[in-house]
Amino acid sequence: MVADVSGYSERAHELAEELAERAAENLRRSGKTVVRNPTTGRYIVTRTSPSNPETHIRRVA
Repeated sequence: MVADVSGYSERAHELAEELAERAAENLRRSGKTVVRNPTTGRYIVTRTSPSNPETHIRRVA
């Protein structure tokens, strides 16, 4: 069974994707790394600690 997506739902999804990409761009400008998990669709935001060169997971959005 294939779900039929209404025009409204499709547009809402597009707007959500655009918003997420703009947020990711802003985070990148502040030195964070943003990666989208293709399985879950969640964004993973990481930062590099000055005291430890390893990247630490800071937040999962």
